[in-house]
Amino acid sequence: MIKALSVLLIDDNAARAEIVESGLRDAGYMLLERLEGTCDLSARVDTLKPGAIEKLRRTTEKQP
Repeated sequence: MIKALSVLLIDDNAARAEIVESGLRDAGYMLLERLEGTCDLSARVDTLKPGAIEKLRRTTEKQP
């Protein structure tokens, strides 16, 4: 069953994005698209009209 919330996932780390994408789908959410960056983001949002946007950021040892 697909839940009402549709998600646009933005992540430049393909391996991590696949894990998140799989978890979202397993939880029943509809993944509209996965982007590697924010280039042309406003146009993609206008076209896809996602219910949520998840942007994953790089982590470094300096960040908690």
